[in-house]
Amino acid sequence: MGSGCVVHVPSFLQELESLKSKGVNTEGRILISDRAHVIFDMHLLADKLEEKRLREGRSGKKLVNGEKGGKEIGTTMKGIGPCYTTKAARVGIRLHQVLDNREEMNKWLRAMAEDMKNRYDGFEGYDVDEEIKRFDVRNPPFLELTKYTADDTLQSYRETLQQYRIDAVLMMSEAQAADKPILVEGANALMLDIDHGYGVLDPKGHNKTDRFQNIPLCHQLVDVDRRCDFRSWHQPSQD
Repeated sequence: MGSGCVVHVPSFLQELESLKSKGVNTEGRILISDRAHVIFDMHLLADKLEEKRLREGRSGKKLVNGEKGGKEIGTTMKGIGPCYTTKAARVGIRLHQVLDNREEMNKWLRAMAEDMKNRYDGFEGYDVDEEIKRFDVRNPPFLELTKYTADDTLQSYRETLQQYRIDAVLMMSEAQAADKPILVEGANALMLDIDHGYGVLDPKGHNKTDRFQNIPLCHQLVDVDRRCDFRSWHQPSQD
């Protein structure tokens, strides 16, 4: 997972457990750049509250019983957009801060939480101390916004993540210098690019140069770039 990616730790670890339960060996095969930004549960909650604000705020109508106003973006509710927002605002938290500087991570997380509470109605239910604990205690829960149960026989998030961290710049530089084959996976098409796309856009770039920067990768050594030109997405009303 490159430097331009964002990762929600509980979801990442849950997917790893799912792979392991199917007999898939992930050791040394799945790595995360220590420059990647971390999605916290506050980002997931902000995603939900922002969609609610868009549904109700633009129309000025209070919606009830799951009624849709048609003004929301239609996100996956996984906190991706809010995480890229804090990244662009230079207040987000990278993986290396989580792993190497507990005090800095806690300070920045508290500041983000305070900003979110000032921005969104309904954010009072978020407990920043609870989220901080999840990176320190043994056997933290996978599910979002749940209480933890300590277990000294298991590793904490912070301890578990150490084995997956990588200096992506060094790793990719060495791979290219050794002329190793490199496959770049990207799910989204150019038309969702935050700068060159249209309609409802993904919060990060999807053009060729962006993908090279996100890994990072020297574009001069890449021969083939295959992409699709269209992807179906929920489109909000234009009125």
